[in-house]
Amino acid sequence: MHPFARSRNGRELARAMKREEKRRAPRRVAKPADIPMIVRADYCLSPLDAIFTQLELRGELDCLPDGTPIFTAMDGHTYPIHGAVDGVAEFFDQWAIRNGEVLELAPLRQLAKRLEYGMPIGWMLLDDVKALMPALRRIAGRMRPDEASGLILGTQIKAELEAAQ
Repeated sequence: MHPFARSRNGRELARAMKREEKRRAPRRVAKPADIPMIVRADYCLSPLDAIFTQLELRGELDCLPDGTPIFTAMDGHTYPIHGAVDGVAEFFDQWAIRNGEVLELAPLRQLAKRLEYGMPIGWMLLDDVKALMPALRRIAGRMRPDEASGLILGTQIKAELEAAQ
């Protein structure tokens, strides 16, 4: 029983109840959780992982009837691999320029060109790209969401400008 419940004066009980309500923690509205950048980095680099997995397990890539290599993205749609790999290279190239870092992306660009023109992909090239992957994952995992959004927008703008030419 509350200590003031025995009191003749109901005002004391009312004041005590108000004080107790003020002391209680306010209700917090649950916000939707942001996807951690390390997960977003995995989405970004998944085309490269798809290439490695397919080539190591089967020795070939999934292709359209016209021979264009494709991959299935996290959203379930299929896209040409060469465009995705080139987009990843452009994304990290813009990051390197904005941050004044040196990032050797030549193996990634060479892989994109070989995929685009249907040229054979050597194991040496794949090893070079695999060696680059930990650095790309580290960079993408530490990136702020607003920085990543700006880089994605810059990459999309460049792709649209190149497509218009």
